[in-house]
Amino acid sequence: MRFFAWIFAVLVFLGVSAFPAAAQEKELSVEESYLQESVAVSLIREQARSEDRDGKLLALDYIKEYMDDGNKTDDVRAVLESLSLEGNLNKTRSEGRVMNNFPDIRIRALEYLGELGTKEATDSLIKVMFVDDEPAVLTQAVRSITKIGINDQGRPLTIINWIFSRFNAAAPDNRLALAFVDAVEAFASSTDGDQEEKLARASALETVRNISANHLYISAVRQRARNVMMKFYKNGADGNSGK
Repeated sequence: MRFFAWIFAVLVFLGVSAFPAAAQEKELSVEESYLQESVAVSLIREQARSEDRDGKLLALDYIKEYMDDGNKTDDVRAVLESLSLEGNLNKTRSEGRVMNNFPDIRIRALEYLGELGTKEATDSLIKVMFVDDEPAVLTQAVRSITKIGINDQGRPLTIINWIFSRFNAAAPDNRLALAFVDAVEAFASSTDGDQEEKLARASALETVRNISANHLYISAVRQRARNVMMKFYKNGADGNSGK
């Protein structure tokens, strides 16, 4: 509860919560609740702008505590998106060197975006996938998109398939492949069958088939791909058997 102790101290300083005993029983007014939330988000945002890795980790600790308390606002999503783009779109340089390339920060921010569970969070995750080239980061992005599970006419599946195909050809990664196969299983099962979704599903299943035959992946990954592929092809290539 370090973060909320900090918020409490700030609000006391501002005169919002310097209550006598009787006032402690009173619920916060709308204005006080809004101010408390506004102060919390402002402090999180400022902490996230720290130049050092430890400062950003602390910001993520605060975000986690804030979210666990039920605060899953779009302001929080915006801060998480910014942290997930650290070292890529958001670069701090010193003598030509990128100083804020922290994959572990990005991975944790992506995990929390998955916990938000909104379409806007999915859009933030997709944005990361277009600019990041770290397999571990992309793996978490795929997992978080899969956790949210918003199909959006096959768009997430199409984008995940396109991003993954680049690595499948150039630099196969077992963890990323496994996350991709899990995503295909989840999204292909939830498609409603319109034309765009059928095309996305067919293309993704073809990629899964390629994984199952690619000996650059370990046997467990190939077998997982084979199982998912057969799930959707046993009663027809359109995947209706996965319903």
